Amino acid sequence: MKSILILIVSITISSLCFGQTEKLVLTLNPLSFLEPQAGFTPGIGYNINKNWAIYSDVGFIFYEGFPNERNNEQTIKGYKLKPAIRFNLTKQKSLNGLFFELEGLIKKTNTFRTTSLPIFDVSGNFVYNYLGGWHIIRNIYGASAKAGYRLYFDKAKRWGNDMYVGIGLRTGNERLENLPNGSRLGPNGRKYDAFGGRFFPGNQRISLPAGVKLFYTF
Repeated sequence: MKSILILIVSITISSLCFGQTEKLVLTLNPLSFLEPQAGFTPGIGYNINKNWAIYSDVGFIFYEGFPNERNNEQTIKGYKLKPAIRFNLTKQKSLNGLFFELEGLIKKTNTFRTTSLPIFDVSGNFVYNYLGGWHIIRNIYGASAKAGYRLYFDKAKRWGNDMYVGIGLRTGNERLENLPNGSRLGPNGRKYDAFGGRFFPGNQRISLPAGVKLFYTF
């Protein structure tokens, strides 16, 4: 988390030091409130020149976006960092136009689950139901290439949105914590299902990012 704050402060200070207009950009992803692991995702950007810009979204995850049978049995918290570099096909920053972007992803979540967990002895006999809860720690890493279109809302060319689609690749790992002896989760029992399927070190998944991002340019 310290690295995230350092990145935000560094970009902000650099932007202010240049003392030029239309350099600093603040963003907000409204669709992040509807994601499966949802929360608040603001961001900051810096226009290096007429073609190139850098961005970084910082997401704060604090609830499950989609209702499911486990909503009453678990809580989630975490964060995600999405640094990106953008190339604008339109040379004038104040005009609508197409852009291409390469974006990275670092995401960490901690899910505390209170579902009843059956405990067995060494012979496989049921002993009791554990109700103390356990943690699912997930780390996701990825990269994607996106194409998008920037559209301004006002004549002053300050407010607008970015619409984008893309394709990428993700990998990650997870671990379970606070499991009692005799549980059948983890390496010595049933593997835990993450994101609806196996998602462990060495596995990759195709991602298809698409969305809308609001922005304000200073």
